[in-house]
Amino acid sequence: MNAVSLEILMHEAQNGNRKAYHEVLEQSARLARAFISKRIQNPQDSEDIVQEVLVAIHKARHTYHSDRPYKPWLFALTQYKLNDFLRRCYRRSDREQQGEEVIANIADDSVTFGDRIGEQLDEALEELSDKQREILTKAKIEGYSSREVAEQMNMTESAVKVAIHRSMKQLKKKFEDSE
Repeated sequence: MNAVSLEILMHEAQNGNRKAYHEVLEQSARLARAFISKRIQNPQDSEDIVQEVLVAIHKARHTYHSDRPYKPWLFALTQYKLNDFLRRCYRRSDREQQGEEVIANIADDSVTFGDRIGEQLDEALEELSDKQREILTKAKIEGYSSREVAEQMNMTESAVKVAIHRSMKQLKKKFEDSE
């Protein structure tokens, strides 16, 4: 297909033309790859995002209106997928940094004080059910959001929040009783 606009190709693809759809995906991948590679240095990450863009095009192709320009629609999808990738990276980076800060704070405490607190915390955590301990660890130590914990544990977000609240209340009572 020589020099046929992406708008026409996408319109034909929406009407079932497989050859046009293949061409739309190829051209879209080239455009998205160029857009992303200017913003992401790692070629593997860049290619992963391109693949996500292609999946997004496939899922959202019915939302494209052929009377509008194709490239802004494509770049909006591409920017959205790029933002998703960056959010995941920042979230992962924040968790790693928080973990390093916790370790640094523990290392800064005196050995005697740190051991006593650590022992009390271990004892208090042992009194929680396995499920409560896992939820609390994911949410408060590993830094996952309530929504993420809910998805991982196949629970509702509300149930996770209640479990966290009850676990924290139980831990607080344990520490108050030991003072």
